[in-house]
Amino acid sequence: MVGELLKRYVGCSALLTALSISFTGCIGYSSSTEKSEDKVFFYQLEPMREGEEIAAVSTSEGEFFLRFFPSEAPKAVSNFITLAQEGFYDGKYIFSVQKNTENDGTEAGSVFLAGASNESGSRGKTIFHAPSFRSELSENLWHLPGAVSAYGSNLGRVDSRFFIVGNRKVDDATVERMRKANFPDEVVEKFKEYGGEPSYSRLYPVFAQVYDGMDVVEKILKAECDEKGSPSPEIVIYSVTITYYHSE
Repeated sequence: MVGELLKRYVGCSALLTALSISFTGCIGYSSSTEKSEDKVFFYQLEPMREGEEIAAVSTSEGEFFLRFFPSEAPKAVSNFITLAQEGFYDGKYIFSVQKNTENDGTEAGSVFLAGASNESGSRGKTIFHAPSFRSELSENLWHLPGAVSAYGSNLGRVDSRFFIVGNRKVDDATVERMRKANFPDEVVEKFKEYGGEPSYSRLYPVFAQVYDGMDVVEKILKAECDEKGSPSPEIVIYSVTITYYHSE
């Protein structure tokens, strides 16, 4: 099922350039695409569990916290956690903020990208003795606000690079395109309620979720950027610490 979804949505791929990473805003669909009748489990919206493995991400703009979904994206989770424990993300920069023009004419960021192994953002790293690994797409994880998604230079392949989705409202025109693309009804309703970036769903795998610190994510998304889309001044990830969630 995942393989078929990927084939049907390749027309809405991301474009990697030497200057920055840009995403298209389309939602690919085919009139033959069948709507899934399986129940969707919105794991991102479930309450935190005591002892759940988490990441504390400390940046020059503040700290935010991630939860993981190893049952849905085991390779992406393992890659991120292992690289974090090795210190790979420490000292890395947010290399791109994707800006969009809102309905009121203002410009706002919808996602920011990090985790590259070089300054331009054109390369990543994996623990699997290969430059990239296959995307793990799940019908239970979507690009709602705070979603953390793996990224790679080629659609269907990902590495250490990731992007985080901001609190962007989903307008009526996008909702209509989602319905034409046969997104499950409950998924459309969640995007209407919470916002996010549905155009990246079924293209890039969500493997984690910001459960605390979205104010910091939004601060990063509002950063001034140069002509390449890179924050100016630079925004650095000081550290990514893997630990466990405790309610107290």
